[in-house]
Amino acid sequence: MTARARLITTLVALVLVAPVAGIRLQDTERLERFHTRRLAAWPEPAAFVDPPAAFRAARAWLTDRAWPTIAATNAYKRFLYFVLGSPPAHKLTIGLDGQVFLNSWNETEPDVLLESLCVRAHGADAGRGLSRSLGELATFSREIATPVDVIVVPTTATLYAERLPPSVSRRLREGCAAVAAGRSALRDVQVPAGVRYLYLYDALRPFLADPAFYPRNNWHASGKSLAVLRDTWLAAAGLPAVVDERIEAVDQPAEMLLMSGVADPQPAYAVRNAHVRFDAARDAAFRAAVGDLFTNPAFPSHVYLNDRPPVDASLLIVSDSFGQLAAEVFAGAFAEVTQVNTNDLPLGNAAELVARARALHRVDRIVLLFQEGGVDRAINYGRVLRRAQ
Repeated sequence: MTARARLITTLVALVLVAPVAGIRLQDTERLERFHTRRLAAWPEPAAFVDPPAAFRAARAWLTDRAWPTIAATNAYKRFLYFVLGSPPAHKLTIGLDGQVFLNSWNETEPDVLLESLCVRAHGADAGRGLSRSLGELATFSREIATPVDVIVVPTTATLYAERLPPSVSRRLREGCAAVAAGRSALRDVQVPAGVRYLYLYDALRPFLADPAFYPRNNWHASGKSLAVLRDTWLAAAGLPAVVDERIEAVDQPAEMLLMSGVADPQPAYAVRNAHVRFDAARDAAFRAAVGDLFTNPAFPSHVYLNDRPPVDASLLIVSDSFGQLAAEVFAGAFAEVTQVNTNDLPLGNAAELVARARALHRVDRIVLLFQEGGVDRAINYGRVLRRAQ
């Protein structure tokens, strides 16, 4: 065998063995976050009595861990986005002017999220359900002698409806456009005395010409948009507060692209408040008190303290993921803010969650905060909380 042949053979062997040899170089937790699931397990010895099934299981184990799965996949996604101008994931849609939309929670059900955001959440059933729920929440609020408010946050699908591309079905584009034009059952909800309800579309709409306001290509509202949401709610609640904070222009990776392994910095605003700090000890105590209510022990929560609060009160925010970034901004107005993401909370445990939070420390106000597609959570919580009393 010639030296050249030996070299080629050696290189081919290295290429073939590298995906297996490199497994030890990877972190299991990072791989699970990348795959968004548990990794396939190696087949038990007894499984080899059925060799085809055992080899399929072994192949699944190797496929999940083959090196460099993450780097190679992300390189391919960057090529799709930056070179071809294509979405780096099926759950993303690239619209007009490069606006990126999240169309689904997963890669197998295209546009299921747009259906929720632009059609289901704004239909007559949602409006009737929310009207009923607000009545139940008003009763709950009176019984616990604590104000309960509901805040519904609009998303980019409706705020930037005019940028949805023709690749999105006409029905969904028209649904999003109808919401943008003011045709939504969320605007016609009957709000009884004793509870406050805000659908904050109109509060955000005037600022959308600034791409950093509701950061372009982000799923969650953040920065300045959250400060506007907070101040709009404070004014509606009769809690005028001058928050001592500064808002700085920054560049941040576009959130929806980053979720797919693509870093594309975009303009944003950061809210800085020297008086607000995360309290790890209080957060740990809260998690210990409520952790058994959740199906996922890694549920997100935050406790913030403010050493110079404009409003000397404690706020509990029960939310979806939109509350996670909102909590620190809302803490600029309150002495203490406890926020918990209830995506992994069984509905039947909602009342116990609130009860334990109130037993742990003072809760002067409660806010239920959800993005518009999650309005069913606000609808169901009224029934659950009311019946628990």
